[in-house]
Amino acid sequence: SQSGYKISEYDSKGMWVRDLYMDTPDKNTATKVLQVNMNGIAGSHNGFSGPYNTAMTLDGMVYGDRIIGHSIDAEKLSVSYTSQVEKQISKAKNEAIKDTGRRLENYYTISEINTKLNVTDGKIEAGVESVNHNLKQKNGNYYGSYTPSHFNAPMSLWLTDSEKMQHVGDFFYDTSTGYAYRLIVKQESLAVKFNEKSHTESAFDDFVDIFYKYEDKIYAIPGLTGEKISGATVFIPSNEFWLHFRTNWSPFDNYGFKIDSIKKEYSGEISGYVSKLPEDINIIEVEGENYPESEHPYKGGTSKLWHYVSADSISSFRTFDWIRVKDKDIEAAKSTADKAISKLTIVEDSISSMVKKGDFGSFMQQNYNSFLLGFNHSSKYVQITPGQIELYDGEVDEDHKRAVFDKNGNNFYRNGVYIGYVGTGEWEEDNSHKGLVFHLTSDGKYMAFAQRKSADEETYATMLCFSRSQSIYKEYGIHAGCNFYMHGNKIIDPVWQDGAGVDADINYVQIIEMNQDGKASKWGSNAHMVFKNGILMKVKYY
Repeated sequence: SQSGYKISEYDSKGMWVRDLYMDTPDKNTATKVLQVNMNGIAGSHNGFSGPYNTAMTLDGMVYGDRIIGHSIDAEKLSVSYTSQVEKQISKAKNEAIKDTGRRLENYYTISEINTKLNVTDGKIEAGVESVNHNLKQKNGNYYGSYTPSHFNAPMSLWLTDSEKMQHVGDFFYDTSTGYAYRLIVKQESLAVKFNEKSHTESAFDDFVDIFYKYEDKIYAIPGLTGEKISGATVFIPSNEFWLHFRTNWSPFDNYGFKIDSIKKEYSGEISGYVSKLPEDINIIEVEGENYPESEHPYKGGTSKLWHYVSADSISSFRTFDWIRVKDKDIEAAKSTADKAISKLTIVEDSISSMVKKGDFGSFMQQNYNSFLLGFNHSSKYVQITPGQIELYDGEVDEDHKRAVFDKNGNNFYRNGVYIGYVGTGEWEEDNSHKGLVFHLTSDGKYMAFAQRKSADEETYATMLCFSRSQSIYKEYGIHAGCNFYMHGNKIIDPVWQDGAGVDADINYVQIIEMNQDGKASKWGSNAHMVFKNGILMKVKYY
């Protein structure tokens, strides 16, 4: 089997940035790359700069360009991946602009389609929607044989703006026409217009994030990366916002970002989800025509946070509306899949016919067991099987297995040996008592807390260790590798190596002074000593 290479990268402060697993020791020449960072795991056959064809993110999304059989068995499955369909998007964009008086112009400004697969009652539901900055707000679907408005259901049932805000991004399907509508919110806003030259690396951890405050909460507008930031306009329902620009350490010569204008817009479509500001970053204060701007080209390892304040006042009044959406002739399944179980084309007529049957989407009558992520076939580091995720060190075999995450907890392996796992447990005598347990199998020889005293040392020294006999320590038991401080607490019921010490309560006469002839001249008659397990616990003397 072929081995690989692993490197770890750190920022200028010594903080960990990512681990890279590659087919060459240099990330600039590697073609097969598995990247692990704080955002998740991603794999590329196109080198470090990507694009990354498969990924699993910390927010629960799994992305891949292959869907083949016998790979995923989970009670809840949500798979999302993108297809480059610029021609179809352009066509849909033109029709949407024509039908909605340019209200959807900003909605169709990128060249990706998002295909979602969701398990519902044992069936796979496939839906298609344009990838845009509002996707995080999609909540639900509604049906009716009429055009939705403020005066009919479901909007007529949402009595407050707060309740309506919870449904921004929802879809309504008119079963009489097959048309689809999407709920949006508009408000007086700051329109932030990015320069056409703006461009960042397409890696998934290179981004511009915008934050704003509304009703004492911080909201985030999803990251602008790659070409999506070029010429983009972002609407911010506040007279102030924060812009966070973060880059990785990969080689690139991209322009970065520049803002052409920030001006008041009386009816801008707004978006965002509850979030929080980045921490431990010095804030750069800007105002007026002094806009946030990156270096051109920007440097690796950048993390900057600007705070912009406008002199304009922004009204908090909001309006809600349904806008018609038409995605026509969009290829929803990747033609490059090794085994394309389903290749479907969603057109308006087929949507209409499915809606009239009361079953929108495309319910494929197959159990979700027949679907899996494409990287199971190609990855030598991550495998997803029914009910568990397995991690390997370069080869998918028992000798290279390192960890398995399953219903029991985190299981650990080394060179083909199952060492143990960390998981939850119940007390055998009373199962209402539950806790976190470190389990060591009979093949595991020790459990240790260890440290490396300095960066120059290559090994770790055990500070506290349970060892089986003839392992790290010769004796079976718990061993300390450093001083043990009790801070005034007791050591109760110890047993000494050579047996228990004596327990005694002794009264004695203490000689205080002696004559020259060796006779006692002065003494105390009530001296007292108390011994416990051979240890002097109390003494009275003169």
